[in-house]
Amino acid sequence: QCLTIENLEAKCDELQKKIDELKNQCDNLVKQQQQLQQNGNFSEIESTTWKGTILKDGSINQ
Repeated sequence: QCLTIENLEAKCDELQKKIDELKNQCDNLVKQQQQLQQNGNFSEIESTTWKGTILKDGSINQ
């Protein structure tokens, strides 16, 4: 059972790192969009949609 808890803790750490990475990406895109809006240049705004599924082993499929 300890091994299972350790595995879950490791997976939680991995997921938290991924969440932090995605949050940073989102923050950077928001800053980029704000800069483009200030410059009046709307043609360069890009949109990205992420779709994924969480598998039974806890991994993320993108």
